[in-house]
Amino acid sequence: MFLYLVFFLLFVSGVYSFLINNYYYVNEVFIEKNIQTEDREQFSSMLDSQKSSFVELELKESFDRLLIFVPEIESAIEESDIQTVVNGMETGRVESLVRHFGSTWKAGISHMAKSINTYFQNIKNGMSILKQCLTQLLLYNTRFQDIIRKLYEGKSIPFSKELVPIQTVLYEIKKYSQ
Repeated sequence: MFLYLVFFLLFVSGVYSFLINNYYYVNEVFIEKNIQTEDREQFSSMLDSQKSSFVELELKESFDRLLIFVPEIESAIEESDIQTVVNGMETGRVESLVRHFGSTWKAGISHMAKSINTYFQNIKNGMSILKQCLTQLLLYNTRFQDIIRKLYEGKSIPFSKELVPIQTVLYEIKKYSQ
């Protein structure tokens, strides 16, 4: 079953990269020839849409647990008060996710960078997508830490030393963005 999932993700990533590469080159021709039409806007819109989908897919490959947890808990917090969420929350799940992210985030970023370099030979296009991936990861990490602060408000966080600081993620993003 796992192999089918991996194959499916590779196939979908390949389709997205094919579309992104083609939309990118068509869009570049429009820009180079200074053509202002509805078609250019449509290709630009399709390019942005495909990039967003690809970014989410890339993030899911390495950070699936984080991408599931954050919206789930944010939704639960919006639907009820924070105390209800805290009472129903498994603190072990949060702690496990903190430890998992702390031990895998650098490898996940490296994997994304290698994957993007494989799919996108145009450096400008690939770098743009990598920056988008890293920015999205930073946003998820920031939202995750905000959730933790809300859940442990007024209490000490037993695993606070294992949280990956936002500045550390920013530093790593700068390394890959050069």
